[in-house]
Amino acid sequence: EGVRTEFLSLLKKGDRTSLVQNLAGLRRSSAGEKALTLWKAGLLTSPKTHAVNLLGNTSMGAMETLKDNPAAVVDWMLGRLTGLRTKAPTSVAALKASAEGARKGLSEARLVMRGVPLDDALRRFDIPKETNFNNAFLDTYTKTVFRALGAADRIFKGAALRRSLVEQATVLAKAEGLRGDALTTRVSALATAP
Repeated sequence: EGVRTEFLSLLKKGDRTSLVQNLAGLRRSSAGEKALTLWKAGLLTSPKTHAVNLLGNTSMGAMETLKDNPAAVVDWMLGRLTGLRTKAPTSVAALKASAEGARKGLSEARLVMRGVPLDDALRRFDIPKETNFNNAFLDTYTKTVFRALGAADRIFKGAALRRSLVEQATVLAKAEGLRGDALTTRVSALATAP
């Protein structure tokens, strides 16, 4: 009865985050799931794993940015035939957007480390599945390992998303025939509220 009352209270308040966390906490983990989770956490505990994750994400972000200018040249040449443009060269606005996205991703990473489901997960009804050991040490150990990898990814995802939004906004604004200050204003508006 107490669980039901708690859920009804959270529904009335509209506190989706707490509701999702409470729902996730209701699930009981089997002994096999606990053993598998400990094994996976042991494999991922190495600092080398986290370093490789950061290096891979950093390299991927750099390569994604570097490929934009040659891709924009090829897109321009094809656009002469098709009349369509789908790519824009890397701009200062796109680089600033990447930095802004990384900052937002850093604040999201802090939430991930605390186990708070983010809005994008809530919209997809993606209830975080974490194994509960009913042991403070094992719970902290496994959740810290898995959350740390997910948190690091949020930073890079934020940077890539913001850069992509600015690029797509630039392509759209140029297709509308805008130039100069009008282009900058339109790109800013589209990237802010896509």
